[in-house]
Amino acid sequence: FDVLGLTGLFMESIVPGTPAEYPGIQAADLVCYEVGKFFNYSLPRKKKPRWAYKQVSSLPNSFLHFGKKELRSLLDTPNITAEGIAYSVL
Repeated sequence: FDVLGLTGLFMESIVPGTPAEYPGIQAADLVCYEVGKFFNYSLPRKKKPRWAYKQVSSLPNSFLHFGKKELRSLLDTPNITAEGIAYSVL
């Protein structure tokens, strides 16, 4: 298997290209990195959020954060399912 062939076993599709050809994917990667860094490193260690995370999370209508407690409370509400939770796409 080449790298793309092996990756294709785990992903539905992959599009090779350069960052300049796919700026949306680059932006999504940066957002995911910063969110992951915040929740997996900064928050558990009680460190301040990184500058980039603060910029992303302060955008109006960017995304909502649900902690385990809030998500559990929402899902325990009668007649609410995960499919019924409203969210927005950037």
